Amino acid sequence: MLAAREILNSYVIPGGDLQRVDPLSPDRKIGKSYVWPVEGGWDVSGFYRRDDNDNWHPFLMSLDESIELRSLAVRDSNERLMGMSVQDQKFSAVP
Repeated sequence: MLAAREILNSYVIPGGDLQRVDPLSPDRKIGKSYVWPVEGGWDVSGFYRRDDNDNWHPFLMSLDESIELRSLAVRDSNERLMGMSVQDQKFSAVP
């Protein structure tokens, strides 16, 4: 699921690095993270933050069989992400 990490980074903080709680790096104190098979692909969930001063933000990603992005939803009020949400059909950001 390294591809899921790369996709999440490319949307949230291009060229940067996120702190993550995901199936590769679970931390039950933050929240549950999952990777599970769905028809024709995978769903991946977890949390991210930009740095220690940021809140943890949940995400849900859907990937196809080729590990290509079907959809990515985040709970994050970042202005850039909110704007991207309007323009990119595969991406959704809500405050």
